[in-house]
Amino acid sequence: MICRQGLARIGGAVLLASHVAAGEHAAPEPSRGSNVIYPGARPRAADVRRVEKELEDVTRLLGQARPPQVRLFLYQHAADVAAATGVYAGGVTLPGLGQIHSTAYRLKHELVHLVAMRLGGDPGPFFQEGLAVALGDGGRHNDGRRVDDVARQVLRGRSISQLIAGFGAADPQEAYPLAGSFVRSLLQRHGNQRVVRFFATASSGRSADVFQRVFGESLESAGAQWRARLAGSRALEPAP
Repeated sequence: MICRQGLARIGGAVLLASHVAAGEHAAPEPSRGSNVIYPGARPRAADVRRVEKELEDVTRLLGQARPPQVRLFLYQHAADVAAATGVYAGGVTLPGLGQIHSTAYRLKHELVHLVAMRLGGDPGPFFQEGLAVALGDGGRHNDGRRVDDVARQVLRGRSISQLIAGFGAADPQEAYPLAGSFVRSLLQRHGNQRVVRFFATASSGRSADVFQRVFGESLESAGAQWRARLAGSRALEPAP
């Protein structure tokens, strides 16, 4: 789940038994739904409807009027994604090309990335991955645990600024649940509209200033409230 603006955004596994390399041109007439094209694949109608609905749901959650067009390449395993993209991951999003290369369990995560990257800003990988975990993964870790429960165990007194600064070098098994838990707390406390406004106006170098303006509190204050909620309850609200 590495973030590369204009190149790749990576998530995590498969939907249909379709192994299509990024440069393959074997299918002259790709299958498609209203917004999703499946190069080299013939998905079942039920799968097409489900993916279209997931894309529409993500688009609505992020306050956009219409879903983006996407070319979707589906695989059985992360190794198949690696063979096509050069990156071992369950999902890779190429926003500049309007492509997603993904397996099933990570697909909605990647759909969130695709829509979020079109909001206009870029608050950085901590927030981008946090949003994809909170919305795309339903606030759940890879093993099914709620990210709030994982975050409570692995936070170890680190401040929110430390988590954001160290996200790229951190263990993804800790970094992603922490980011997802924090962004999920923003969605619960401030609502989707403010979170979308933050994503639309933030840039990686000025996230803290934009955060203060959009949410009416400092990043550290929000982090302190998040930490207090984690420490004060063993059973937070169900993941949305």
